[in-house]
Amino acid sequence: MKDFFPILAGIALAFPCSAVAQASPTAEYVLAEASRYTVKIQVQNEIALNQDQPGSASGTGFLIDRQRGWLLTNAHVATRSPATIKVQFKDGKQLIAAKRIHVDPLMDLAILEIPTASVPIGATEADLACDQMPVAGTSVLAFGHPWGLSFTASRGIVSGLAWFYPNQMIQTDAAINSGNSGGPLISLTDGRVIGINTSTYQPEDDGAGATAIGLAETRDLRFVHSSGDIRGGPSCVALYIQR
Repeated sequence: MKDFFPILAGIALAFPCSAVAQASPTAEYVLAEASRYTVKIQVQNEIALNQDQPGSASGTGFLIDRQRGWLLTNAHVATRSPATIKVQFKDGKQLIAAKRIHVDPLMDLAILEIPTASVPIGATEADLACDQMPVAGTSVLAFGHPWGLSFTASRGIVSGLAWFYPNQMIQTDAAINSGNSGGPLISLTDGRVIGINTSTYQPEDDGAGATAIGLAETRDLRFVHSSGDIRGGPSCVALYIQR
């Protein structure tokens, strides 16, 4: 995971609540849906460049565009070094080779591409919330593979917003650990993805028993292909991807 501070940290994209009043989905339903769009990512760096670490590492990502085979994750998961990247869906029986489409180390975001024919029939796209900022007190699930425990969730709330240069973050008390990076932070209000788990923060002078603070990036996105095709909500910040 990314070393923002002395302790590993967790980040997430900010998306919102539904404008139409409706009953909230159950946690069981939200987890079942998350299992359909979330993937495990395995990266083997052949040569470590920049701040990348040599050797193998793992993280999380999630499907955002089935027609293009696009997965969203963290830049520090995808890395920028020469590497072999493979992903696996929960119901997938084999690892799928992936390639980088876009890596932004400043925003700590990356898009990976897999062959569309390799996307399982039962896989679904994550529903991104892009219309407003998440509200403090919103119940959330952090989903991913902490410490190698596959397709696992932790539960908490949006505690508030915090500024860590160069981004404003969503603060959450949902546990975010190594292996969660790149996974979805999901609102239990409507089941939509409001962020990308990336890091946690704990000051150096805190005692060993202190609880780390989970953080989530507040930067919303919509994905704009070079052809002009737009994917995402009406108020997301545009990310232009040249092919």
